Amino acid sequence: MRRLVKAKPSVYVLSLKAAREIDRACADRFGISTLVLMENAAVHIAEATLLLAPRNSIPRVLLVAGTGNNGGDAMAAARHLANAGASVFIVLVGDRAGLSSEAAAQWKTCKRMRLAMTSAKSRWPAAFRSALHRLGRRAPDVVIDGLFGTGLSRQVTGVALDAIRAMNSLAARGSRILSIDIASGLDGATGRVLGEAVHADMTVTFVGLKQGMLAPDAIEHLGRVVIADIGVPRTLVEAVGVRITNAD
Repeated sequence: MRRLVKAKPSVYVLSLKAAREIDRACADRFGISTLVLMENAAVHIAEATLLLAPRNSIPRVLLVAGTGNNGGDAMAAARHLANAGASVFIVLVGDRAGLSSEAAAQWKTCKRMRLAMTSAKSRWPAAFRSALHRLGRRAPDVVIDGLFGTGLSRQVTGVALDAIRAMNSLAARGSRILSIDIASGLDGATGRVLGEAVHADMTVTFVGLKQGMLAPDAIEHLGRVVIADIGVPRTLVEAVGVRITNAD
């Protein structure tokens, strides 16, 4: 990904409390809205997706979105991918009535752009078949895992578990998997697998590594980890994060 400077950035580890503090302080102290951070995140996700996709063909991308802001990131990335010429299909896992305000805004914009979308409230198979049909029946080139963020702390069940299993089955069929912030199914604080978790080829995380990503159980699920700068003031990251090293 393009960098504005050549210097090696410091890498910070964030507890979940620190990550929440960053979100709050961005809005309250610096006037940076969640939608602005989401848009910046989406650009990085879209760029990383295009790097994973095959060259010299129209990328076929399935986006699996939860109802929280992780899903909002996925839907925002879908807009950028569609503008870049990719064939995209969004499956919302959950009830649209439960969307966070930011994710609801992204859903509305994607609908107005006439992107291919469906939702799976309680049954995954119909939505999954619809997505694969629209994408050409073959396994998608890239699957974007925007199901859960780092705040997951309960066992995964129901339609969410179906979605995780489906993403892993697509990986077995050749799809590349990109997880947003952390692989869905992992506890962001401990790295523990909460039943089952996505096996990603790449994880695009934001601002810094999350504490649970350092756990041995989590590492095999993350693939290559990319830390994306989404415009959070550096002084804020330094104040709440733990610096560990310099990295490329």
